[in-house]
Amino acid sequence: MIPETLLLAVNLLCKCATFRVSWQAEVPVVKVELLSTCDSKNGQPGPTWLWESQSVQFGPGSTSAETIIPNGATQWFFNITDERGLLISAFE
Repeated sequence: MIPETLLLAVNLLCKCATFRVSWQAEVPVVKVELLSTCDSKNGQPGPTWLWESQSVQFGPGSTSAETIIPNGATQWFFNITDERGLLISAFE
């Protein structure tokens, strides 16, 4: 179990932080989304955690995207989808 003071410190560090992802793809990327949660039960993601998704803007032909991590997020990652509908997840 993570001490609550550590969770508060993590929340403060994430309050205005940005998260960036870059990629190399032979097929154009058509969608990038950030998935995040504020849950922290037992320190590990579980099936009862509530995840929220937000679209991340990027330009045509771009090979990277960046967004602000939601305030209070304890876990986050990107999903990147190409024009075939194939998806890959990228996390730190």
